[in-house]
Amino acid sequence: ALARNGIRYDSSLNLTMDHSGGELGQEARRLGSHLIGNVMELPLTVSRAGQGWRHMQIGACSFDEMKDSLQRSREGGWRYFNVLSHNFEMLVPGASKPDRVVVKRFGRLCDFLGRHRAVHPTVGFANDVLTEEPAGLNIPETDASSRLIRHVEQAYRRVSAAWNGLVPGQSGSH
Repeated sequence: ALARNGIRYDSSLNLTMDHSGGELGQEARRLGSHLIGNVMELPLTVSRAGQGWRHMQIGACSFDEMKDSLQRSREGGWRYFNVLSHNFEMLVPGASKPDRVVVKRFGRLCDFLGRHRAVHPTVGFANDVLTEEPAGLNIPETDASSRLIRHVEQAYRRVSAAWNGLVPGQSGSH
């Protein structure tokens, strides 16, 4: 459907969710950028987070987890690192005020990428430079300390939301 409608790139595949792209079959549900027909698929980057996988999402990972994964992906031969951010993630769930934790994460990621452009350049789909990843890439693993920071940040966000009379999860928060 994407190719029939002139869409050449897709970045929505999330390998941590069974229902994401399930109709494409297992061959298409693989790590790294790859062609599905005439569409370049760039799945969300995932990392090993303890016993499971975690997709790279501004509202769901600590900055340190994203930085660990970004650096280890690069060292492991990955060409691309795809991060998800929903428009509502920068807001406190159920309110219209900024979520300071998520805004700070995003700012730190942007600052890090800005300071390390030579090693971690950012590209857009219009650049037409996207290619398939080599086969056999390993999933980067985040440090336990990075995961602990996420747990502390997420707990703070939940307590803060409860303190302000908001119910976490009503607006799709992670």
